[in-house]
Amino acid sequence: MGGLATAAIAALSMARAVDMPLRDFGSKVTTQVQWAQNVLVASTAHEDMIDRLTAIRQLQVGPNLCTITANIKPLPSPSAGVFVGITDWLTNEKIMDYILAERHKIASKRLRNSSAAIMHFKEPYVPFYIKVLGTIARWRPYRKYVQYCKPCTDIGHRQDVCPSPKPEIFSKCSNTKHDCNPTCKLCNLLHETAGKECRRRLNPPQPPLRTRHAWDQTSGKAP
Repeated sequence: MGGLATAAIAALSMARAVDMPLRDFGSKVTTQVQWAQNVLVASTAHEDMIDRLTAIRQLQVGPNLCTITANIKPLPSPSAGVFVGITDWLTNEKIMDYILAERHKIASKRLRNSSAAIMHFKEPYVPFYIKVLGTIARWRPYRKYVQYCKPCTDIGHRQDVCPSPKPEIFSKCSNTKHDCNPTCKLCNLLHETAGKECRRRLNPPQPPLRTRHAWDQTSGKAP
């Protein structure tokens, strides 16, 4: 929700968007604002509400009608791995079907529009090899990028949900003039913040910091 502070969104706005009385909505859905990331989280144990919440495309905030994007967040998992090489025609559902690790996988999805896919696992390790579409694929522990917002030059939220963009500021150096010598806010070296050359643009991997090497490459099953 770029340019919108999620703190301004009340539960009443979401209740209206799904055409429910506020009392009924509150009994099924719990909402919470993640201040640092400027994201609104809605939690529910009712499957019928999942479809209704993810179908929301606009919210009435005061006199304004704001466009939003809803995403389903997978349940917490002990570990997550990433694989590069997913073809364009594979949907998230097909990716889940074609990854042969039935006893170990929880959920999977493509990372935006890239050829990489992330898989959440039941065990506290990432398998070294897994069969994908009949091919033995190398998996690595998933590490999130540090969220750096260029519109406001702050760290901690994505630029597409920036609550206070500052178009007058040059994102490379956080100044108003374009004649600059940028200094990275993550490592204090002389390059653009969170640039490709930055060694701190990836968050440290969550423990355990390893992959499991003992993997049956012929059957795609762990011992």
